[in-house]
Amino acid sequence: IKVNGSELQADVSKYVQQVSVVSKPDMMDTFTFTLANPLPAMRFTHGADARLFEFGTEVVILMGYVDDLHEMIFGDLTAIHPTFPSGGVPTIGLEGQSLMHRLSGCNKTRTFQKTKPHDIVSQVGQDAGLSVQVDPIDLEMEYVIQPNQSDMEFLKMIARRHHRELLVTKKTLTFQKPKDDQPKSLNFIWCGTQEGFAPPPDTLPLISFTPHM
Repeated sequence: IKVNGSELQADVSKYVQQVSVVSKPDMMDTFTFTLANPLPAMRFTHGADARLFEFGTEVVILMGYVDDLHEMIFGDLTAIHPTFPSGGVPTIGLEGQSLMHRLSGCNKTRTFQKTKPHDIVSQVGQDAGLSVQVDPIDLEMEYVIQPNQSDMEFLKMIARRHHRELLVTKKTLTFQKPKDDQPKSLNFIWCGTQEGFAPPPDTLPLISFTPHM
């Protein structure tokens, strides 16, 4: 876990109890992690590190094995929920979302005239503080309205209408042609660590596997 560009130090990371990253099609990527916050110091809410995790803090989570780490999410911290139980160790739960959440604020009504779809995407993304990478669409539209929608809803509507994918990777909003021709299958290997890390790149290891049928 990296916070504002720096990896958590060992005396902080040792308190991490749980880490989760959720990524689903057509949904915003999210993350959560929980730290123990032991008495009496309760360092992450009342002690020296009480300001380590604040709203808007930039968080990067990588997962893997030893030096083979892969970035799972780059996002902002958007929710903090400490617990102060009647018994046991207090905790602090941190939740966040990919930077796409910056497009899901207040609803807006505005118009765009004599412009192309990718130019609209560029303007909306830049207004949200994101870099933008687009596949051009050679189609000038006379009039487009954003009718009391969040920027995310509006951009998804444009993407569906013009058969484009919309995603945010790190600080870049991408508006691109779907990669329909690329294979979507992966091989996961459980109880075979060396085989799981072997080439080709579509083979990955499973540490645990619990199917529900």
